Order: sequence, then C-alpha cells, then structure tokens
Amino acid sequence: EQIAEKRRTEGKPFVCFKTIYRWLYGGRLTAGVNVLRHKGKRQKPIETRGRFLVGTPISKRPKEVRKRTTFGHWELDTVVSSRGKSKACAATFIERKTRLYVALKMPDRTAHSMEVAFGVVASQYPQGTCRTAT
Repeated sequence: EQIAEKRRTEGKPFVCFKTIYRWLYGGRLTAGVNVLRHKGKRQKPIETRGRFLVGTPISKRPKEVRKRTTFGHWELDTVVSSRGKSKACAATFIERKTRLYVALKMPDRTAHSMEVAFGVVASQYPQGTCRTAT
C-alpha cells in the first residue's frame, strides 16, 4: 500500500497494491518478497476437496464407449444431501448409448449399499450387458 501511494504522489499511474504483490510473486519486479516487512500476505492453500481421482478418464476409455455405439456402458454416481443428519443418498445410473437414467434411493452411504443398488439395476437387463464406465 505504501508503494502504491508513493507511485500516486510521484505522478506515476496508480497501481493497486494487490497487483504489486502479484508482480513480486511472479518475478516481474527486481526486489524479492523478503524485502517486505510482512514478507507478503499469507497465501491460501490450494483447495483439494471435491476432487476424485477414481475411475478411467473419458479420454482413456475405449472408442466404442466414447462413440456410444454399444449398449451396456453405464456411468454411476451418487447424490448426497448435506442437509440435516440423514445418511441416505441416491445412486444414479446412466446408460451411455440410450441415455437411460435410473435412480435408486440407498439407505446409507456405504460401498455395500452401492453394490446392492448396482445389482438391482444389473438384474433388470440381460446377462453381460452391464459394464461400468465410471
């Protein structure tokens, strides 16, 4: 803020102090961050919640899955409510070719409940037609 004010009083174009910090961190200014009184504002850590690295990425799936040429490639997901103390959630199943959408209510958020829900959906279709593309 002091640097920004000094620039303004010297008649130079006004630059926000946040821009000056960005310049320091990016190396666009010759002075390093260690010359600052507080060594710069503390930067927040990168948010890591909500990212799942499970399953095969869409780009690595077989071409028949991406082109939607055959029936039986399912995408599975869960829908969880954050309201209240309910442990229930819904399992959603989408078939890629026909875009058939099936949703089932699960009593809790366990892997066993998801397996049971998948078994219910898989039993409704001929043997060998349920392959997951999660």
